[in-house]
Amino acid sequence: MFERRLRHVLILFAAATAVILARLAAMQVVQHDQYLERTEDMLVRPPERLPFVRGGIFDRRGEPLVTDEPRWQIAVDYRALAPESEPLSRHIRAYDLKRRYGTSDLEKIRTAYDRERARAEREIAEFEGTALDEIVRRRREIVERVARIREAHAERIGYDEDIREQTWAHALVSGLTIDQQVTARERLAVYPWVRVRPSSERTFHEAFAFAHVLGRVGPVSAENVREDPDSTDRLARYVSGDVIGRSGVERVCEAQLRGRRGEVTRDRRGEVVEGGLIESRNGADVRLTIHGDLQRRLYDVLDRAVAQHADVPGGSIVVVDVTTREILACVSCPSYDPARFSEEYPRLQDDTDRLPLIFRAVSVQTAPGSIVKPLTCLAGLASGRVGPDDRFECSGYLFPENPDAGASKCWQVDGSGPRMRHGAVDVVAALRGSCNIYMYRLGERLGAGELCLWFDRAGLGRGSGLGFAEELPGVNPTADWMYRRGIALTAAHPRSFAIGQGELCVTPVQAANLAACYASGEHRPVRIVSGAPSLEREALPATSDQLRAIRRGMYEVVNHPEGTAHKYVSFYDEGFVLCGKTGSATVKPRPTRYVFRPSDEASAEILVSAGSLSDARERMRVRHPEVDLNAGELSAVEFFPRGAAAHGEHAHAWFIGFLQPRGAGEGPDWSRSSPVAFAVLLEFGGSGGRVSGPVAGEIARTVLDVLGPDLRTEAPR
Repeated sequence: MFERRLRHVLILFAAATAVILARLAAMQVVQHDQYLERTEDMLVRPPERLPFVRGGIFDRRGEPLVTDEPRWQIAVDYRALAPESEPLSRHIRAYDLKRRYGTSDLEKIRTAYDRERARAEREIAEFEGTALDEIVRRRREIVERVARIREAHAERIGYDEDIREQTWAHALVSGLTIDQQVTARERLAVYPWVRVRPSSERTFHEAFAFAHVLGRVGPVSAENVREDPDSTDRLARYVSGDVIGRSGVERVCEAQLRGRRGEVTRDRRGEVVEGGLIESRNGADVRLTIHGDLQRRLYDVLDRAVAQHADVPGGSIVVVDVTTREILACVSCPSYDPARFSEEYPRLQDDTDRLPLIFRAVSVQTAPGSIVKPLTCLAGLASGRVGPDDRFECSGYLFPENPDAGASKCWQVDGSGPRMRHGAVDVVAALRGSCNIYMYRLGERLGAGELCLWFDRAGLGRGSGLGFAEELPGVNPTADWMYRRGIALTAAHPRSFAIGQGELCVTPVQAANLAACYASGEHRPVRIVSGAPSLEREALPATSDQLRAIRRGMYEVVNHPEGTAHKYVSFYDEGFVLCGKTGSATVKPRPTRYVFRPSDEASAEILVSAGSLSDARERMRVRHPEVDLNAGELSAVEFFPRGAAAHGEHAHAWFIGFLQPRGAGEGPDWSRSSPVAFAVLLEFGGSGGRVSGPVAGEIARTVLDVLGPDLRTEAPR
């Protein structure tokens, strides 16, 4: 009985087992493909980034200056760039390496995989036509950059973890055209860790004339990642391989120009999973106030002017709309081709004579010289320290009995000729002839404090409003500024400040805005991005008659036979007259080369090209990291102009001016507003009238030729 029951149980168990085995067989053999498909449907690939297009930069009329253009790139999975970053088992699963190499032996797989990755790098190098070492360098740079980003991420959250950059493909080659990407796909399709994907490339539609204004982009750094305001947004935050604005408008408008990445998640068959697509958002375009044609033509004007003078390394021209304070042109010369910046950088950096990398319009701050004299006169008139008809006697010297006293002489013709003796001059004549003695007397009456107050009212010593990272604020030598630097205020300081010398410094942008200030009677920050909010106007505390007196003096600088620019400026127009002020600002030679002399006399001296002591120190640290800079002395040994002595005196050539509507006769119509003001600086040019005067005439003609009827003259004063 028991045996029969046991037999029945065993039969039932065997039958059940048979059914289960049959079912398993059906699942594994008959329905294998169906279940595999279902399983793969549930598996997804790591999310892929969808790039955004960085916004373009356009001139005031919508002409493209720099845009992102469609290109393709060859990218390699991070795990293949840094195979040690994760276990071999993950590589095997990701690329099906067991089937690929026909073996399950891990060592054989590792050897074959390493060999094939190396072959892929060689093919990529051959395709691009570059050395294998360069591809290897790029790979290492990517791995190091991801490591820095991971470190910054860990520092931010307080612990270490894998980051998304480790799941992405990173570009080894960029900028492929449509034909090149087709060839690349054909050649590299055999490597599952290599991808040819769409991207974009920053393309400059304009070169030299716009290089400094537009600026440049560069790879993000670990510091950028740490300081990223979007660090919590995984699609907006900076990641390895991203670019960021480094200078110029590219940096100022980074937040507008930058877009937001998209993301797509696919299953193993390459189909987008439900809810797996997040569209990218392109960056916004930026329109500048710059007039493209005017910028180009004035760059050519400045380039020719610099080339005509061997001792002039460069210069700047800035043109501003007097009413809106929009920058219409912002030119720095010499310049460079931004499309070739990387390959040209070593040469550009070592050109310490001409300094082509310097954005001179905002980065050169120097004594304004006589272009500040109208402000000195306005301060005197508005404060009652001098009347419009008051005269000071100019015999060439403030102290005839002590002709060598500091800040006490009138200027010399061509810097070395006879000293000017203007006789008895009022405010208009003093400006017309740029009389130092008049300004010295007025400076003494005003005092340093009153002068610095007016410098501030005109925007000197503070940011212009452009927001460029490269911009210097100039120097307004207030009592506090002098005290903090241990400079004792003397009786000579007000005299120096009154003629634009001493510690007072301005940039070309500030000088152009100063000219607009003279033309309009108010200070207002300038702007270079269209649509940027207009900042508040600050009216100068002067009457219309007082303003008219200094404008009359500036008119006679150009249009009176005794004016300092009269014989140098060639300009006539039926609708406008040119008013201006020349300036010859005394400056010291500029260092171009330094020598490091070690304390140990047995060690060799080291020469380094640099434009400043801080620059020389930085280059020593980069090029000679083995040298202890504290164990020796770093000093300038060569200067510009070539052969100049360290303590010699030279002069920058300034001219600032504005176009004033012409009246019924030959003179100006002061009841109408000036449309345009400008400044030109030629470094080490010497005489402002003789050197910058001819350029000023050409600027005025070019402005009228390009802008013509667009100039605003209807607003009442």
